[in-house]
Amino acid sequence: MPNSLNAEVINVKTSVNVISSSGNSFGSIFGANRALNSSIINTSVQGGDISADTKWIGGFIGYQWYNVTITNSTIAQTNISGQSNIGGFIGNLISNANTTIVNSTIARSNISGSDYIAGLIGYCMSTVYVMNSKIQFIRLSGSSSRFGIVIGNNGGNQTILGSSSTQNYIFNILQNDCTVLSSSWQAVGC
Repeated sequence: MPNSLNAEVINVKTSVNVISSSGNSFGSIFGANRALNSSIINTSVQGGDISADTKWIGGFIGYQWYNVTITNSTIAQTNISGQSNIGGFIGNLISNANTTIVNSTIARSNISGSDYIAGLIGYCMSTVYVMNSKIQFIRLSGSSSRFGIVIGNNGGNQTILGSSSTQNYIFNILQNDCTVLSSSWQAVGC
């Protein structure tokens, strides 16, 4: 059951230090978000650490239950680490969490864990649209082969339009429908 119908985060600028050895679901804006419709707009996280010895860790959201839109937002110079389902923007999306990411960037950040690690979304079971967004100079590290520049594990449908990153490949998003149009992926260190 959702906590509220809508949640909006607008014009927030912050640095963050979230470090935990227990519990699940950590993010700079929402740990676990159950609002039916959420928006993160003109929000930036500049520097710091989001780290836990558990799962569902994201730059903005640890665990997303329902629809979310991220617009004109940035994660930069941030270390994001945990056990599994670790994403630069969102750690875990469940099947009802249709997601749109527009004109947003993750840059100069480190994302690490053991499993399902990615530049944007660690573990995805939803429909995702990524438009005109950037993944720049990030470092992905993990002990498993399940990591990706955009999505670590895909169980949903993705459309990626006019976005850019730093290599010409996307890992592990081939198991369901994925459309990549007009994208250029350029320099991600793995």
